[in-house]
Amino acid sequence: MNKNRSINTILLLLSLGFIAKVLSTLARVLTTRTIGIDAMGLYQLASPCMLLVITLSQFGLPTAMATLVSRHRNRAKTILISGITISFIISVVMMILVISLSKVIAINILKNPDIELTLYALALLIPLVSLSAIIKGFFLGMNEIELTSTSTIMEEVGRILFIIFFLESFASKGANFGSFGAMIGVCIGEIFQSLYMIFFNNRRLYLRVNELMAIKMKNRFDESKNILKLSFPLTLSRLIGSVTYFLESIIISNLMLKYGYTVEVLTHDYGLLSGYVMPLLLMPGFFATSFANYLLPNMSKSIGQKNYRDAKSKFKKMFFISSLTGLFFSLIFFIFGDKLMLILYGTDEGFELVKILAFPFVIYYIEAPIASAMHALNLTTKAFYATTISCIIRIVILLVFTKTLQVNSVALATIVSVLIDVIINGFFVFDRLFFHNEKIVF
Repeated sequence: MNKNRSINTILLLLSLGFIAKVLSTLARVLTTRTIGIDAMGLYQLASPCMLLVITLSQFGLPTAMATLVSRHRNRAKTILISGITISFIISVVMMILVISLSKVIAINILKNPDIELTLYALALLIPLVSLSAIIKGFFLGMNEIELTSTSTIMEEVGRILFIIFFLESFASKGANFGSFGAMIGVCIGEIFQSLYMIFFNNRRLYLRVNELMAIKMKNRFDESKNILKLSFPLTLSRLIGSVTYFLESIIISNLMLKYGYTVEVLTHDYGLLSGYVMPLLLMPGFFATSFANYLLPNMSKSIGQKNYRDAKSKFKKMFFISSLTGLFFSLIFFIFGDKLMLILYGTDEGFELVKILAFPFVIYYIEAPIASAMHALNLTTKAFYATTISCIIRIVILLVFTKTLQVNSVALATIVSVLIDVIINGFFVFDRLFFHNEKIVF
C-alpha cells in the first residue's frame, strides 16, 4: 500500500511539475511578446541582480525549515513562526538596501538608468518571495508535497493573468515601464502562490494565527538558532554559485576578445550555448526537482526517527529513478536533438553540441537526490565545501581551456564542476548513511 502511494505521489508530482514548466514557458513567451525586445532586455539585465537578491533574502530558509519540520513535527509551529521572524528581518534590510542603491546600481553598475524602475519593483518582490518560500518550506516539511507543487502552478497562473490583462498598459508607457510591469507580474505570481498555500492546506493555517503569535520569544529564539545553523552554509553555497555564474560571462568575454575573436562571434556563440543548448538540456530539470522535493521530507523524517534502513531505501530508490530518468532524456537529446531544436527554436544550429553534452548531463539528475540527502543528513556545511571546490575548478577550467575551446569551455566547466560536486557530496552521503550511522546528529 505504501509502495503504491509513493508511486502515485511521484507520478502526481511529475505531472504537476510538467504543467508548471509549460505555464512558465508560456508566461515568458507572453511577456516577451507584450513588452517587446527593449523592455525584455532591461528585464534580463536586472535578472542576475534579482537572483542574487532572492538568494540573500531567502537565506536558505526554505530548505532548512523543510528539514527541521520533517524531523520535529511536534515543533512545527515554533519552527514556522521563527522562520517568518527571521525572514521578516532579512526582508526589511534587503528592501531598504535595494531601494537606497537602485539608482547607483542602475547608473554605475548596470550602466542603464532606465532599469532603476525595475529595481524598485524588485524591492517589492523581496518580502513576497521570502514569505512564499517560508510557507513552502513548512509544508514541504509537513510532507504536503502536492500542495507546494500545485502552488507553483498557481504562481504561473497569477502571473499569466496579470500579463494578459494589465501588462500591456505598462508596456505602452515605454520600455522602462514594460520591464517594471514584467517584474510586477512576478510579484503577483508570488502573491497567488502564498494565498493558495495559506487557504488551501490541510493544516488550516489561516485559522492558527493566534496560536503562532502566542509562542514564547525564548522558544522562537532557540528555534531560530537551529534554523540559521542549517541555512547559513546553504546560503554561502548559493552565493558562491551566483558569484561564479556572474564571473563566468566576464571571464569568457575578456579572454575571447583577448585571443582575437570579435564581439559578434562572442555574442553569437555564447548566445547559442546559453540561450539554446543549455536550456534544451536542462528543460526536463523539473523531474529532478520533483524527485528531490519528494526525497527531502521523507528521508529527513526517517532519519529523525533513527530509522536508517528506511532512509537508505528511500535514497536508493530516488537515486535509481533519477539516474534512469537522466539516461532516458539523454538518449532522446542524443537521437532527436536536431529535431527538438527545430521545433523549439526554428533552427538546428548547435545540435552537435547537444549531442556531445547529452549523456554527460546525466549527472544533473544524479545530483538531485544526493543534494537532498546532504540536507537530510545535516551535512549542509560539507556541501558548502564541495560547492567552493567545484566553483574554483570551474573558474580554472575557463581560464585554461577558453583559448582552445572558446565558448565550449563553459560547457566543459559546467559538466566538470557538477561532477566534482556529485563526487564529494556523494562520498559524504554514502559514508554517513551506509557506513557511519552513529555520526548522524541533528
